[in-house]
Amino acid sequence: MNNYGNASEGLQKMFIAQVCLYHMQRAVCHSDHQSAGNYCSIVLSIIYLVGLYNAGKDINGCANAFVLSIISLVCNIISSLTSFNVLFAMLFSVAAAVLTFMVTYQVCTSVSDVVGSRGHNDIASLGKSTWIVFLIGSILNVVVAIVAVVIPFADVIIVGMSVVSTMVQIHCTAFLCDIPKQEFCGSF
Repeated sequence: MNNYGNASEGLQKMFIAQVCLYHMQRAVCHSDHQSAGNYCSIVLSIIYLVGLYNAGKDINGCANAFVLSIISLVCNIISSLTSFNVLFAMLFSVAAAVLTFMVTYQVCTSVSDVVGSRGHNDIASLGKSTWIVFLIGSILNVVVAIVAVVIPFADVIIVGMSVVSTMVQIHCTAFLCDIPKQEFCGSF
């Protein structure tokens, strides 16, 4: 029987990275330190990827999510480098958003399956619903990105979507937080 030691370590890193990213994004939104926020975001994203890689050693869905995360990262880099061509940048940005959704789906469903197999069906159902909430948030983000290109004064919509994205991020983080520490995560 697998004790999921790698998954425990990986999920812990993913949780810490998500919580820190959430708080860092809130702090940067209310300050003039955008570049510091960008560097922190990169470091926390690396921690998240390392956690995802570790979890992937025990959970196949997390291994798939790791590969999709790397492809999404490449799409985001290409999108940033091609910002002079709005259409091209938007296509890569949408591709990255779709891949990010696929990562969330893989993580939520595969971890839910493992947690459910260990008798924690309440938390498993939370994981199954988390990806649906994330899907709705992802669709809204894509719509806002398109609207922002078409409507020059879409700031109000973008701020509203920022609130929705934060709520979705909290929902996803809550799922990682609720995984039983004794049963699934060992000394987590």
